[in-house]
Amino acid sequence: MENLDSKIKRDARIEKYINSLLKKEEFIDFSKLQKLGQGGTNDVFSCKKNSNFVIKLSREALDKAIELSESPWSNETRQAVNEFVEDENNRSEQLYKYFGAENCLSEKVMVAKISVEYNNWPRDIEGLILIQEVSDVFKNPTKLEFSTGYAERSPMFKKNKDVYDKINTALLGHGEFNEKDIFVFNEKLIPIFELVDLDKEFNKIVIEFLLRFKDYFKESSQFIDLVGRENVLFYQVDRKWFFKLGSVIKKDNQQGLEKVVANLEKNPNYLNEDESLRKQLMNQLAAARLLNAMGIKIGLGKVINIELSKKQLENLDQVKF
Repeated sequence: MENLDSKIKRDARIEKYINSLLKKEEFIDFSKLQKLGQGGTNDVFSCKKNSNFVIKLSREALDKAIELSESPWSNETRQAVNEFVEDENNRSEQLYKYFGAENCLSEKVMVAKISVEYNNWPRDIEGLILIQEVSDVFKNPTKLEFSTGYAERSPMFKKNKDVYDKINTALLGHGEFNEKDIFVFNEKLIPIFELVDLDKEFNKIVIEFLLRFKDYFKESSQFIDLVGRENVLFYQVDRKWFFKLGSVIKKDNQQGLEKVVANLEKNPNYLNEDESLRKQLMNQLAAARLLNAMGIKIGLGKVINIELSKKQLENLDQVKF
């Protein structure tokens, strides 16, 4: 667990980074930053003079900030924004608590004055930014990515529908698990499964990660993002194995899973009318399959306690993923 002194030092490093950024008057000047790329929801920027952190700018949050900039923020708006920021940062602290701060990339959400280009016009506004620590782990040649894709959207799906059904029965219901089946939809697991049989130290770090996840899930009911690229990595330094978590925090939780599973039992077509519920189901089933496959392989059994009935498993065919 991260102690208070470590948290204070981490926050001080982030503050020093913010102060080092070039400003246009009092606004962080994004035209002076290097755009590294964009993910599903964020644009990522770096400062050449200080590469210890990157800034992530949510496109959705930017749209909202532009909308709010049309008039001065009311007290109610500022309070709502501050509560959102506090909630996001508390989620990060909870992640550090259960997985260990040293095993997570530090992140902090904050309100900042930013100067950005929006629809080809420069805008000076207050908005939300996320500061994230940069790590050399992504350059480590030993890294192994623990993640999954959506089996339902895999090009292998139609050809291997019978394998998909077997995987779901074994990992989400009651059935015998054959590890070769999961490889059809997730080749990234092959070297991980092979290594847990060959390397006792790697075996231990995988068990540690899964046990930490179980504690985190029990306390928070929150899933972590195991679909995002390189969000969870195992890696080796001086022949010792470690794991590192990136931007893994999600709003998907166990209660949400129970809700969509209930609809899967009673009215699967309802899920076809609600894209957010359908996507949530796909995300959570993907995470459950991955975690449970790893748990069974390592000898811990299912990590996510999910038991879909035969009817629910069959009704998956009616969901238009």
